Amino acid sequence: MLAKLFQVMPQSIRFLIVLLFHLAVSIAEATSLFNLTGSVHGFGDVVGPYLLSKRMVESGETVYVLLDARAERVLKTFLETPGELVSREGIHFVRLEDLPELPKIDRLFEVFLGARSATGTNVDVRPYLRWQPETIIEAQDLHSPFGRPRFPLDLLATGVSQIKTSRGSLQFSAAGLGRERLGILVDKSVDRYVGKTLEERRALAAEVFGESSLIRELIQRTTHAEAKLGFAYGIHNEVFESEVWKPYPGQFASYLEGVKAIAQESGAPVILLSPNDRGALDKARGTVDAKILGLEDLAHLKSLKKKEVYVVATGPISNRQFVALTAVSDIPYLIEGDSSLSAAVRLGKPFAMLKGPWGLFGIDGLSRALSEAGATWAPTVYPIRDQQGTDAPNFSSLPQMARDTAVFSKLKANANDWAQSLLTIVALAEGRKNPVDVFAVIRDPLLRYSYETRFGKTTALRESEYFESILAAKSRLSCRAAFH
Repeated sequence: MLAKLFQVMPQSIRFLIVLLFHLAVSIAEATSLFNLTGSVHGFGDVVGPYLLSKRMVESGETVYVLLDARAERVLKTFLETPGELVSREGIHFVRLEDLPELPKIDRLFEVFLGARSATGTNVDVRPYLRWQPETIIEAQDLHSPFGRPRFPLDLLATGVSQIKTSRGSLQFSAAGLGRERLGILVDKSVDRYVGKTLEERRALAAEVFGESSLIRELIQRTTHAEAKLGFAYGIHNEVFESEVWKPYPGQFASYLEGVKAIAQESGAPVILLSPNDRGALDKARGTVDAKILGLEDLAHLKSLKKKEVYVVATGPISNRQFVALTAVSDIPYLIEGDSSLSAAVRLGKPFAMLKGPWGLFGIDGLSRALSEAGATWAPTVYPIRDQQGTDAPNFSSLPQMARDTAVFSKLKANANDWAQSLLTIVALAEGRKNPVDVFAVIRDPLLRYSYETRFGKTTALRESEYFESILAAKSRLSCRAAFH
């Protein structure tokens, strides 16, 4: 019956059906390789691509993830997997020596490229593959430049991501907050806390710590219930320096001054938990009067002084424990990095962000997003300037940030799902998505300019509606070309 119906159809319709059938088959059989080599610092440039690879497996694709020693360590910590990291959830983990044996790779993902390309330690996988991928995705992270080329580490990026296909190349904006950015990471370990009351969050957070854990008792308020609980991470970035990484000193001291102000206002002591090394915490606090302790020291204290700040080094914690401590923090917690910023935005609670040497421009996006959400203090806390070393955050207004809860709850509305945005752009570049539909949901002027330059106008919208954005896009592309 269906065969006869197919035969009587007009030839153009039959051709379209056959084309769609082959396209569907090719999509289902698509194979992608993620290159995670070359990471030297942080979690985001490994965890971000991994979360995207999981999304692709869910859509029916075959996915391989190339690891080096550091990427494997990061994922084992993130996944809380002891021993050798083996393939899981449809994701095949491979090493460099495995590449010649892989089947045909359709897409090569070089995502969250940022610092990995700057160090020169990421592996060019193409010479190791038997077939060359038809699509190559080079996407930048949340810390890439926001429309400006001055960046001491990632000169090749200059805020521009791109997809190379046989149809041509498309440029688009980096991940991050703001209308011109593709969005943030979606880690499902955060979902369990979203929309919950404080008591519900405490109950959930306590579950990820051991029965006899002092941290569990602090969360449950069975120990030092009079204290406000806080969390701080990223302080190690202030106390080391190399030829590549240059720290922004004084930020933790500024944050501690803000925490002390909260303690003074409330009259309560503050316990600030941190997975950072005790020595780094002590060095980074500068001259600020705050006690630096280990968990064992805190366990021996029968009582805490009112208005005192106790910075407690917890030792290493897992990703789930990291998220849990941010979810139950009573004060704006301190973070840095792609993963923690994404989690913070999705939690919708007050937080503060350190500026690292690789975060010069990602934090600009946060400053703009906070201002758009109504935070009058944002330009003071996170000054937006062009030069490194002159724009470290100032956290003296931390008490005001703590009260301005509505601002932080609005950030999520201005944050897209990065993985979904990127997959949509891949489909556009490969001719599997209608450009009108794509531009209706992804308002990236750089992507639109890039597409229309190659394939012509897609809608009846007047160019004047995008005039300023298109000029900015042209400028960014020109800056990028200057570095090649």
